[in-house]
Amino acid sequence: MLKKLELEDILIADAKGNIIYSAMKNIDFATSLNTGPLKNSPLGKAYKSAMKKQDSEYVELTDIHAYIHSYNNSSAFILSPIQDLLEEDAFEILGTLIFKLPSNHINNIMTGHNKWENIGLGMSGESYLVGTHKIMRIISRELVEQKESSYSKTLNNHTFSSDSIAKKNTTMRLWSLSGNYIDEVLKGKSGIKISKNYLGREVLTAYTPFTALNMRWAIIREILTKEAFEAT
Repeated sequence: MLKKLELEDILIADAKGNIIYSAMKNIDFATSLNTGPLKNSPLGKAYKSAMKKQDSEYVELTDIHAYIHSYNNSSAFILSPIQDLLEEDAFEILGTLIFKLPSNHINNIMTGHNKWENIGLGMSGESYLVGTHKIMRIISRELVEQKESSYSKTLNNHTFSSDSIAKKNTTMRLWSLSGNYIDEVLKGKSGIKISKNYLGREVLTAYTPFTALNMRWAIIREILTKEAFEAT
């Protein structure tokens, strides 16, 4: 199942929060979701929420977050309670099944495997996810294509996690966004407007809210106005 679904790991946590199984046997194996560093993590909170549902068909998704047992690299998890049917209309929740999702899969969907032109985004367009705290959830196109030139200068003028971006070579979960359209889309509104993007450039922006299970994100798609309105 790990290989077929291309997951990073499959975990099982028992009813006491102990991780009793890990396909990959990483350092989170045999730790607890109820105590220690994972107690108040997005995974720990999602585990407690899933256990309270008492429903084996319930599925919960965590946001992309820094996972301490992956050296604070970006991770996301999907969880569902494991139910033992004792007799008709009687069951017991034994724990939760946890899939560790590869964050690069989400990035590949949004960027076309870093081939933006192939998915109709031209020379300057990109699509990205934004979380509830206005933090980018995928990698910036400019970081991939212009890292050694203009992007280095941009990082030097941007204080938010610039060191981490340079070291980890990603903007996922590290770049803070601003703008009226960000506030609008996180309130559930959709729209199209000309605005300044996160790099301070004038772009044609389309935005809409996006819900996956219990998680609410925003999808932003933008392209430089110069390219958007050039003669064809």
